[in-house]
Amino acid sequence: MVVYLDVLIIENFIVNLFLIFITSDTLRVKVKVVNAIIAAVVATSYLFVMFVPKLSAFNSIYIKIPLVIVFMVVSFARLDLAFILKASIVYIIYSMILSGLCFFIGINNINFIDSKNPLDSFSYKYILMAIMILYIILNRTIGFIRDRAIVDNLIYSIEVVHEGKIKGFKGFLDTGNELREPVTNLPVIIVYKEALGNISISEKDKYRIPYKVVNGYKGNLEGFKPESVRLFYNKNQKISIKPIEAIICLCDNPLSEGGEYAALLSRGIL
Repeated sequence: MVVYLDVLIIENFIVNLFLIFITSDTLRVKVKVVNAIIAAVVATSYLFVMFVPKLSAFNSIYIKIPLVIVFMVVSFARLDLAFILKASIVYIIYSMILSGLCFFIGINNINFIDSKNPLDSFSYKYILMAIMILYIILNRTIGFIRDRAIVDNLIYSIEVVHEGKIKGFKGFLDTGNELREPVTNLPVIIVYKEALGNISISEKDKYRIPYKVVNGYKGNLEGFKPESVRLFYNKNQKISIKPIEAIICLCDNPLSEGGEYAALLSRGIL
């Protein structure tokens, strides 16, 4: 029997990546592509246990099960023991089903091509590989399209008027953001500083808004109350929702990696 190591590594990487994605979909939990790839690489590296005699001790079920748990921790970047155990069980079940399917096809010598066709030697594993690759691509593509549709529905156009200057930019409605200025009780809009251009804020007009994030970190944001803020919703036509009163807080870092929006809107603005 001749084994081509490079082919074996590529095939196992695809299988492991497929199993991670199908486990993610079963649990309805998103997995980052980078994390999934790293976990698949780690899982694929276990192949060397089969070819290095000194590592044969690691070819034990008592080692394999803890390794699956490690794969799940790397994939989902979570330390929730109950979730990781559930994900590991799902991953193992899918692995057994896939192994059983391949074994069944192999021992029964099932051909996917007409035996009269000269291509009847085409291996069934390439059919399975193609299905797995197609699943991975469609999984990421459909997920991306769905996420973009959700984001687009939550993006508004904003016009800020202050000291006679008008600045327009896009804002994302953060439904979990309930930040308000404690004295006026006005909702807070966090804006990337560059989006406001040359709008300046005098020291006497500054507000300091305390905030707290989910990890317990506390701090203060500097902001100001502009003369007016108007929201628009419609990409092709400027349909005004309503003028609102809000506090604009400045942020030094971009709020969107792709530049889709430059502000985070509080749920209170609606």
